[in-house]
Amino acid sequence: MKLAPRMIASMNVLQASVPELDRMIKEKISAQKVIEHLGWSGPLGAPELGVSCDENGNWQVFYRKGHPPRLLATRLSASETNAENGFALLPTNEDGEWFVESIDQRYRTVLVVAQAIMTREPEFLANGPAHIRGQALAVIANDCGIHETTVERAAAQKTIETPWGVFDLVSFLVPTAPQS
Repeated sequence: MKLAPRMIASMNVLQASVPELDRMIKEKISAQKVIEHLGWSGPLGAPELGVSCDENGNWQVFYRKGHPPRLLATRLSASETNAENGFALLPTNEDGEWFVESIDQRYRTVLVVAQAIMTREPEFLANGPAHIRGQALAVIANDCGIHETTVERAAAQKTIETPWGVFDLVSFLVPTAPQS
């Protein structure tokens, strides 16, 4: 009697130890392979941003609860910041304030970019994904008063919850103006 390859593989699995089974499973199934197999190409995890219509019919972008995280720079004496106490802090209070301000600026830039994109996508917001026009990086950069590469970085790996589901922010951007 000739055994099918799947049956032979099943018999090997039945004879494997728990650590060996764990290794076999990790080799065969990874989260990325499962995602690819299911055909999922959308964002994973909770979106950082959301968009909703206000009472005047304007679409407003906002950070969802928990985003961005709240950062504070606190003053500590030199004895509180040494390596013996296990602290790995910035050298001076000014550095800490600069760091917090830099992070805050980054979050403000993301919000401005997302708002500019959504302001130019009213048809999508009203009618759904088939109506995404795609916005030129140069146009959004001009709207925001920033460089195109800053728009790209701000939109990279950011997700937004819309009335039509969760989308990668970059899915609304195109390198050049769309053809009419």
